[in-house]
Amino acid sequence: MAKLHIDRSATVGWCPVLGPSLLACGTVAGAIDMSFSTSSVLEIFKVDFAASDASPALAGHVQVPERFHRLAWGNKPSDATQLPYGILAGGLADGSICLWDPAAIVDGAGHNPLLSKMQKHSGAVKGLEFNGFSPNLLASGAAGGELCIWDVAAPAQPSLYPALKGPATGAPGAAAASEITYISWNRKVQHILASTQVDGATVVWDLKKQRPVITLKDP
Repeated sequence: MAKLHIDRSATVGWCPVLGPSLLACGTVAGAIDMSFSTSSVLEIFKVDFAASDASPALAGHVQVPERFHRLAWGNKPSDATQLPYGILAGGLADGSICLWDPAAIVDGAGHNPLLSKMQKHSGAVKGLEFNGFSPNLLASGAAGGELCIWDVAAPAQPSLYPALKGPATGAPGAAAASEITYISWNRKVQHILASTQVDGATVVWDLKKQRPVITLKDP
């Protein structure tokens, strides 16, 4: 039974910081609503599970030039006074990754909530997740099986580690790896993560070795 309802075609992310329950919704790529609108918006809702109203209150929103494939909400950095609600990252349809200050969206403090826009991938960013041990590390994946690790300790000027290429798992002699569709960091080992690909393969990466170490795929 649904307790709360938000009428949106969106990809979502929960705020990991202790405090009010905040839910981010970004207009999902490929969806068509009744108005046939092509606009995109990032919204943050304040969710009160004890309230009788089934519709959470809109805490803030911002217009975005591209639609979303993935949202990732990272924990706050050590300097919590500047980013009390952490960092909100969006993987967009044009291959870019945007970082926002969710506190600026919620509080409407008057300054631009967009912290930075990173452009590395050639296709839509469908894999995106912050590292649970080191919240300054953000992994992203897109077309061609390319995996990127970003250091967002300075969110206005993120740095990029050398991109890693996944294995080609298609027909014999295939030159390119398949598009990454999802990324998940290992919850026990900091430098291990896994990605799924559009061809049905799952790849396990070891960042210390700078390469994929296991590929799982049905025959």
